[in-house]
Amino acid sequence: MYLQRTRKHNRLVRRFSGLFFDNPVLSLGLALPLAISATNSLQGAFCVMIGMWATTLPVMLFSSLPPVRRFLPLWARFPVYVLLAVAILIPVELRLSPIYPVVLNSLGVYFPIIAVNTIMLYRCEHVGVRCGVLHTLIDGVLHLLGFSVVMALLACVRELFGYGSVWGIPVTGITFKLSGLLIPFSGCILLAFLAAGSRYIGRLWRVRNYRADLRDGQTPAEGEDEDLDDDLLI
Repeated sequence: MYLQRTRKHNRLVRRFSGLFFDNPVLSLGLALPLAISATNSLQGAFCVMIGMWATTLPVMLFSSLPPVRRFLPLWARFPVYVLLAVAILIPVELRLSPIYPVVLNSLGVYFPIIAVNTIMLYRCEHVGVRCGVLHTLIDGVLHLLGFSVVMALLACVRELFGYGSVWGIPVTGITFKLSGLLIPFSGCILLAFLAAGSRYIGRLWRVRNYRADLRDGQTPAEGEDEDLDDDLLI
């Protein structure tokens, strides 16, 4: 009997890749400018999330269409992806401008660069042109959910302790403000701690499953436990 818990854990990692595991921001380092500079308020992060969902998912689905995969050469695919994203993002920005004029103005260039975000370009080439529409849709939703969770978490922490509010609403009980959290450097530091914590929890869970399998008398298949040697040190 071979490491049932460990194999179940590995299947879970593959199934939810992009959401909790292999997060595009925390694990792959994608879309870092957006995660660092657009999260000093929850409203700003929300606008970026809307732009990301509106552009990334349709472009990924477009890249998975059979005619695109067969006849569009590699040198032409990236410009087409960007042009399609721009065509979608402009109406989105026009729709959001009357609702969040101050927020969009504070985002500056970080809202337009959603059209060239690395999550979209990476997943289009890594998944879209290699897999079918359904698989690409699931992959896009999971990675965008993972991106949104990180954005919301960073924005809540920075706005709460930087402004003393959440979504622009003052929070009672916050007697101090750390205005330094609002600068991009602090966003980078918070993101680093979040990435380190996420990685540690993932490794700890994996090693616990492995050790539980060993206690139950289960043995690894040949080569199955080689990548766990370093993790067992924690």
